[in-house]
Amino acid sequence: MVSPNAVESARRAVAAAQAALEAAQAALEAAGEAPPVAAHTLLTVEEAAAELRVSRSRVWELIAAGCLASTRPGRRRLVPRAAVDALVAELTDGAA
Repeated sequence: MVSPNAVESARRAVAAAQAALEAAQAALEAAGEAPPVAAHTLLTVEEAAAELRVSRSRVWELIAAGCLASTRPGRRRLVPRAAVDALVAELTDGAA
């Protein structure tokens, strides 16, 4: 079970990562440059599990607990790469 403090910390980390991404995109646009297009900005649950080196079930648990942001455009559940990166940063900051 994931603690409520971990959930809130993960949410704050995701929000910070999204704000940083938006700021970087705005800076690129202000400089007249197009933001780079990532090949995989959104990951499938399976890809997120591979990135995190956990099972698909664990990724679904993290999504359900609110520790990992996701979106559902259509029928598939997708996880933003920024959310995976934020969760990894949160977990590694807590372990240090």
